[in-house]
Amino acid sequence: VYFFSDGQFFLSGTNVEVALKQITRRKQPHHVTQAEYALLTKMEHPNIIRSLALFDNAPIPGVDTIVLEL
Repeated sequence: VYFFSDGQFFLSGTNVEVALKQITRRKQPHHVTQAEYALLTKMEHPNIIRSLALFDNAPIPGVDTIVLEL
């Protein structure tokens, strides 16, 4: 994932813009975030966004990031 100064995020090596959902482990346990990611990767519906990647402890320890399609 690449970040640009105007707040846009793109998949590395593509022009595909993505959204990032960052979750602190204080607010949501890691196993819940993993379950959310797993569920979203399996969903195939035009009104539900898909998750593309899960980064543990990124960008900082204690924060997980889910990469979502727009």
